Amino acid sequence: MKLLWLTLTQVQSSCEIEFLPVYTPSTAEKEDPKLYANNVRQLMAKALGIPVSDYTYDDCRLMTRAKQMNLPCAPCLVEVHRLRTKLG
Repeated sequence: MKLLWLTLTQVQSSCEIEFLPVYTPSTAEKEDPKLYANNVRQLMAKALGIPVSDYTYDDCRLMTRAKQMNLPCAPCLVEVHRLRTKLG
């Protein structure tokens, strides 16, 4: 909420928009929506120059809570949580 307020109270806000070429799915991607989504995600990450991450919304909430509690290496907690979930 604070970030929204600070953005709205600025006289001018700038942003950069880049239009990517139209992505046409292959036949394999047409049959597998997850493959299509993953390939588009990788293409967008490459255009932005950032790595692809597999964090869910719940993972981000967990990392935020861990950071608030001053726990070290919040992203490591996500991996531990995933392992514990898989193992039961």
